[in-house]
Amino acid sequence: MSRTGDAMRVLLDSPTNSRDTKFYDLISFDPRGLGHSTPSVHCFADIDDFRIWSTKLAQEGTLTSSEAALSHHWAMMQSVGRSCADAVSEDVKRYVSTAFVAADLLALTEAHGAWREREAARLMSARTVALRFMPQTLRHRVGEEKIQYYGFSYGTTIGATFAAMYPNRIERFVLDGVMDVVGYITGPDKAMVDIEKALGLFFHHCARVGPVGCAFAGEGMTAATISKRYEAVVDRLRDYPLPVVGTTPDIITYSILDSEVFVAMYNPVREWPLLAHLLANIEAGQKVGYIDQRSSVSELQLIRR
Repeated sequence: MSRTGDAMRVLLDSPTNSRDTKFYDLISFDPRGLGHSTPSVHCFADIDDFRIWSTKLAQEGTLTSSEAALSHHWAMMQSVGRSCADAVSEDVKRYVSTAFVAADLLALTEAHGAWREREAARLMSARTVALRFMPQTLRHRVGEEKIQYYGFSYGTTIGATFAAMYPNRIERFVLDGVMDVVGYITGPDKAMVDIEKALGLFFHHCARVGPVGCAFAGEGMTAATISKRYEAVVDRLRDYPLPVVGTTPDIITYSILDSEVFVAMYNPVREWPLLAHLLANIEAGQKVGYIDQRSSVSELQLIRR
């Protein structure tokens, strides 16, 4: 059974301390087989073997980094998937799935309802308030508790599965960066189809603010021009990784940039200015054949985040 992660009570932003102030309990947890959930699922003999395999996978690059990358990724995933099926006991692997994670969410929702009533009763007793005056909203609605849920990326698959299994147990749902659930289960996964749309918005706003607000924009450049500029950087990086010269020699590959672009789409306000600086720095480095690490600290920190 998955166990909950740390839970904390917080007061969400409220303009005043009025009687209408609302309190929420924010609860996070590790899905089955991951993180601190128990029993844990391990598919390698030891952590060193897993790190070696992960390094090999990273060296293959992202799926679009080369013509062979997709087939190599598929073969490696087949190797670990089939090996894991043999390594994990039947008692565990039968119950490690998104459907069971959704069931865990329902169990957590019910457990929170029970805790909420107990905590309210404790506080009321401490203040010598009769329990019969407990508001109905604080009482545990056994078998009827409803979830308020925020999920992104794979969390949207968990949320969609929960909605399909328990549609009458939802109060509020926020699913952000929604995955194609059918594609995720049956393949091929089409979860990233809107990344290109988000990248188009990056080009649009980069052109809108110009070089003052976007390091990758030139004076008077349109979104289309910036897009072509981006494609030129990416195409060259695919064939020619860029050396990084300094106290920690390294290279910037197509896969590294591809991963950074993907991450940046998750948090435009914070990440897009950094992405613009990174692209401008790579473009400048491509002209001379390398990036000077001493003048690129923030960009390289972004890469190694």
